[in-house]
Amino acid sequence: MNDESGHTDYHSRDYPVREDMAHQVKVWQFERWGWYFLALVVLLALLGLFSRGPLSTRDVQGDDGKVRVQYERFHRHGSTNPILHKRLRHARLIEADVMEAARSSQGIETLEQIKFAILERNGKISVIAQEPS
Repeated sequence: MNDESGHTDYHSRDYPVREDMAHQVKVWQFERWGWYFLALVVLLALLGLFSRGPLSTRDVQGDDGKVRVQYERFHRHGSTNPILHKRLRHARLIEADVMEAARSSQGIETLEQIKFAILERNGKISVIAQEPS
């Protein structure tokens, strides 16, 4: 049963329809690998690789246990970054304040164009733009 070459169904035929079984077996193998790949992508999506889930977040703790950092492994285009909003809340700012400083100093229009935004000691927000790609 394991030897496919001896089985009559795997021999090419000319009647009633011409068939190239060697090619057909290759197509079936390709199809099978496609199903495996699709199942892997669905599994990774369910685990959160492409959105929220166990694979999308990371929690790191220092050796002494005093410092703990929780962050998202992937920043998705168009999504809000929870670390950014936590830092803004901590500084008692909102996203509009940063964007106002970015527009007035650099002419930046979107948050993705900002590499760094630094809250200076005098209360002013300094903006460093992303390098143009």
